[in-house]
Amino acid sequence: MIICKNCKSTNDDNLVECSSCGKSLLLATLECIISDNSIEVGAIWELNSKDYSVGRSLSCDIIIPGQFVSRNHFNLKYNSEESAFYYESLARNLLEFEKQTYKILDGAIIPLPEGIELKLNYVD
Repeated sequence: MIICKNCKSTNDDNLVECSSCGKSLLLATLECIISDNSIEVGAIWELNSKDYSVGRSLSCDIIIPGQFVSRNHFNLKYNSEESAFYYESLARNLLEFEKQTYKILDGAIIPLPEGIELKLNYVD
C-alpha cells in the first residue's frame, strides 16, 4: 500500500495518483547517470512510499544487470515519518560483510560495481 503524502490516505501499489485527493504519489526518482552499457544511461525508476529491492535478480523491484552487481545488492527503505528513503546494503564481498544503513539525501549518488552510478532525486 502507498500512503499519500498530501492527505495520508492509503492507495493500491499500482496507482500513480491518490484515489482520495488526486495528488501525485511520486516521491522520488532513481536515475542511472553512469553505466557500463549493461543499463541505459538516463533510465529512470519512479519511487513512491514503499520499500524497493535493487540488484541483478529478476525478483528485485529494480533490476540492474551486471556481473559484479549482487543478486540483492541493496534495499531502499521508505521512512514515512521523515519522508525519506534509507539505503540498506546487502552486497557481500569475499572478505567481509558489514551491513550499512543511512539516509539518502536529495541528489545523492549511489555507486555500484562496474562504474554504474544511480542518482536519487526527491520530488517536491
